[in-house]
Amino acid sequence: MALRNTSFDDGSWRTPDLPHDWSIEDLPYATSGDGAATSDPSLPAVKDPDPTAPEAPQAIGPFDRLNSQNGDSTAHTVGGIGWYRKHFELPRFPEDPAASAHGGSEAHVELRFDGVYQNADVRLNGVHLGFHPYGYTSFAHALTPHLNREGTNVSAVRVDNSGKTSRWYSGSGIYRVPDAAGDPAPRQAAGPPHAHRASRRTATRELTLPVGRT
Repeated sequence: MALRNTSFDDGSWRTPDLPHDWSIEDLPYATSGDGAATSDPSLPAVKDPDPTAPEAPQAIGPFDRLNSQNGDSTAHTVGGIGWYRKHFELPRFPEDPAASAHGGSEAHVELRFDGVYQNADVRLNGVHLGFHPYGYTSFAHALTPHLNREGTNVSAVRVDNSGKTSRWYSGSGIYRVPDAAGDPAPRQAAGPPHAHRASRRTATRELTLPVGRT
């Protein structure tokens, strides 16, 4: 898939602020001119609505009563698949003589995530680093063997919140600020968290949101 490739042109994507949750962003096709101010916001969930009340549009802001796979249980928000991409150059980490015991002075670099909802596939420069299926635990991946130390690196994270979810409202995306850390000595990956760009797909169609570049 092109989105995972380093050469993919994401220049038109917008830059999201992390933490980021696309399920609470207004849907691009929610076209009610008045924001559905004349509609009863509870109409999609009411079994027997007042026949004299104005009809609620299909989509209001982030809510879509037809394309939300969870319906009432997630307040008609939409999940789907999102992509985050980030271009970055590696800073110069100070060399540490202690690192020679671990094979040299090259710093061990990790990318740490404190929260991604959910099913996160992480890639660096086209290399698949790993998959994390759960949405409520932290995880990390070693970047060291795959880094371009002299030029630009591209990380890509695919987040899949398709289907039914675990909470009344879980959100979708990288909902804790990630972090890249350098350490002279290799160690076990653990703990916290990145910033990126995103496209988004629902179960019924693909929506490309220009999410930006950093």
